[in-house]
Amino acid sequence: MPTRIFGIRHHGPGSAQSLHQALHRWQPQQILIEGPPEAEPVTHLAANRDLQPPVALLIYSREQPQTSVYYPFTVFSPEWQALQYGLKAGIPIHWLDLPQCYHFALEQQQRQPHLPTPTNPIQELAQAAGVVHGDRWWDQLIEQRQPSEEQFTAILEAMTALRETATITDGDRLREAAMQQRLQQIQRDFPRDRLAVVCGAWHSPALAVMPSEADVRTQLESLLESLSGSLSKPFPQPLPEVQATWIPWSYRQLAAGSGYKAGMTAPGWYHYLWETRHQPPQQRALGWLTQVAGHLRELGHLASTAEVIDAVRLANTLAALRDRPQPGLEDLQDAAQAVMLPDSASLTSQLRDRLEISDRLGQVPHNTPTTPLQQDLRQQAQQLHLEISSDLTVLDLDLRRPRDNQRSQLFHRLGLLGISWASRQGNPGLGTFRELWHLQWQPSLDVQLIQRCIWGSSLETAANAYSQSEAEAIDHLPPLAALLDRLFRANLPQAISGIRDRLETVASQTQDLSQLAAALPPLVGILRYRNLQQTDATVIQPICDRLILRCCLNLRAACRHLNPTAARQLAEAILTAHGAIAQLPDCPHPSRWLNSLETILNAPDSASLLAGLSCRLLLDAQYLSRDRVSQHLGWVLSQPDNLDDTGHWLEGFLQGSGLLLVHDDRLLGLIDQWVRSLPEDRFLAVLPLLHRSFAPFSPAERRQIGMKVISDVPGLHIKEEPPQQPSSATLDPHRSRKVLPILRQILAKKGRP
Repeated sequence: MPTRIFGIRHHGPGSAQSLHQALHRWQPQQILIEGPPEAEPVTHLAANRDLQPPVALLIYSREQPQTSVYYPFTVFSPEWQALQYGLKAGIPIHWLDLPQCYHFALEQQQRQPHLPTPTNPIQELAQAAGVVHGDRWWDQLIEQRQPSEEQFTAILEAMTALRETATITDGDRLREAAMQQRLQQIQRDFPRDRLAVVCGAWHSPALAVMPSEADVRTQLESLLESLSGSLSKPFPQPLPEVQATWIPWSYRQLAAGSGYKAGMTAPGWYHYLWETRHQPPQQRALGWLTQVAGHLRELGHLASTAEVIDAVRLANTLAALRDRPQPGLEDLQDAAQAVMLPDSASLTSQLRDRLEISDRLGQVPHNTPTTPLQQDLRQQAQQLHLEISSDLTVLDLDLRRPRDNQRSQLFHRLGLLGISWASRQGNPGLGTFRELWHLQWQPSLDVQLIQRCIWGSSLETAANAYSQSEAEAIDHLPPLAALLDRLFRANLPQAISGIRDRLETVASQTQDLSQLAAALPPLVGILRYRNLQQTDATVIQPICDRLILRCCLNLRAACRHLNPTAARQLAEAILTAHGAIAQLPDCPHPSRWLNSLETILNAPDSASLLAGLSCRLLLDAQYLSRDRVSQHLGWVLSQPDNLDDTGHWLEGFLQGSGLLLVHDDRLLGLIDQWVRSLPEDRFLAVLPLLHRSFAPFSPAERRQIGMKVISDVPGLHIKEEPPQQPSSATLDPHRSRKVLPILRQILAKKGRP
């Protein structure tokens, strides 16, 4: 038989073991593997020992790198074992599938055909066998059994029968026609060679019995013409140029929960099945439960050897009751849960994440083809002594040091591109010369780097172009100011110039005081800490001055006739603007801003909460004396008919801290006298407002205010009451004398008894 079809399940350890055995026995002269033909230029790299699975074959468009697709491989993938056999044997390896350039052409046309739901062959076969869960049925039947070449014949017969009634999509027909054409071409060129075809089990019947070459050619042309006719325009000529490379991958990305269509529920368990393929079932179950015990001990829970033995016995019993030849993952889970694990859902989830999913990460050799953007990142990481690793690394940077400053700029440039290798911890606002970063590389970041290649060949040029493109889509002032702050941190003068103009345009069209105020903190931070960056920050000064001026001009109108909810929202904006203006170095605006606050305080139509807040801010800035504040407070409290306005005025005045009342006895006395003078019905009405005003204070502040208030004269310190003398009825002289020897020893001088 010159051609043999091996129908496998992607990432199946049992299929991989049976295929490995069949190839060594049959010794084919050529191997055909289901996969994109564009992968042939990088196939030889799989023989490198530094290429350690899990890895992924990444195919991307040269002109539009954001158009990409990946084909993952694990050590237990049948395709990987076939690839390793062919490379070690030195025989030709061919990739058997529709060229990826056709798929990319369809994606560029943004075609979304209404296709019928594809058949899940494993689920269909499981339901025919009376089993609900298809994956578990397949694992017990194929993946956990001893290797056998007969399983490929059985799989071919089952899939042939299933395809007679199942729905085959146009996409599957197109791919299978391309596979048939490629296989017939190799059979024609090498009629005497033994060919081993490794493909998904679903496609195996289409390659086992094929129509004539003319019919295959006609069918392929018809399908391509049908797809092209449904597009807005025909396939581009020439088709998109495609590149291929290997990238590291992880078991987490292979899990079904990650969204991978061919994903598995437990890649860590599959890896264990492959590693223990030569062990008997009893030894395999014992080894898995021993790993469970080891992880439990690492997490601080007791797990004895006796519990492991009992769990193995229970797993074997469960497998027998469920009519299974050996314990599977479900049996081992139930046995461990019943014998070893405490009643903790979080612990169970943590163990399954560690063992069944696993953190295993692959690696690729240094001579793997990479994009210019990837090369630039590796070069900069090497120059700055940064290791690109999946392990979590913590860096505490001092921006006054040149190397740490360059590291920070690199991390911020990656962040602008959406590459989350480094995440900043703590407060992201400018304010110190220290930055704390967490570094952890994920395999998906390679894909993101390749997708960002359209913006430039280096991180600097790509971050410049990408940021300017993002800024064009932003219509609000605060996000633009935050983006400008990030650009200064990343030291990107070219993008700063363009986004500064965009910021001025949006600012000129913004009338909302909240947006104007929210844009000030990042701009003020740039001006205040500009010495930490290497970019000239003086270009921001005119914009910041104009924003502050507009805040001053719009403040009076924005505070008129507001309900309490709107007033509280505007109060946050006023506090934001006030804090930013106070931090601005060498600025003539504070007096103008304080004048605007005084206007709010004196205007009769200003919201009471905002008037009280303005009075407090003016007092903190020493713009108003305590006498004038006392006069304002006395005037507000002297209006018995406006209790709601009085309560809101106090809420704004006391916002933030109670230290003012702790240290200013006069103000506390005014408030106390006002509260004492209220009739009972009015006191009950204003009590919720007072409670809301005093609730944000710290417990220590409330306690000190209370100690002053309970005094007869507010502002006077409460005299400490003398300690009560115990009555003679409660004093037992006989028991008191028993402590005298101990007191003598404690109080005795050195050298005396």
